[in-house]
Amino acid sequence: MFGLFKGNKRLPDDVQRRVEGLSSQAVRALARNDADGRQQAYRHCLEALELLPEPPGQWSQAAQLFAVLGDVYWQSGDFETASNAYIDAISCRDALGDAALHLRLGRAHYELGDSDRAADELCRAYLASAHAGRGLAIFEGEDPKYFEFLKTRMQAPHGGW
Repeated sequence: MFGLFKGNKRLPDDVQRRVEGLSSQAVRALARNDADGRQQAYRHCLEALELLPEPPGQWSQAAQLFAVLGDVYWQSGDFETASNAYIDAISCRDALGDAALHLRLGRAHYELGDSDRAADELCRAYLASAHAGRGLAIFEGEDPKYFEFLKTRMQAPHGGW
């Protein structure tokens, strides 16, 4: 990623295990889709991020933690803060081009009324998914409005959608 994070440093095994455990707990808590779950997910993510040496973006684990934080805000309807968390996630090591992150960021921009940025991120999500051989699968389970919007801003690929 443009040489910002050089080397292949590894977290110490005990820190890695703790970060992975907190991340899993955060995902499980968030899946409850209630205020208590969001609070727990938030706390788990912050605790895990504090374990990462500075800057956190040099560690690939930070991308998932920032994405979960974005999801916490998304579920709360705070699309601006969700967008900022997704931007933090995409800025982490090896995260640029992650279809799911670009989809999340595109949805947030769409909800904020920023149609140009929404189109850009949704297009990135689709192209990354297509490149991975998954195509439209990235939009499965999503509100159809995001894909319908994308179709107004992007030409259909050769062979159609």
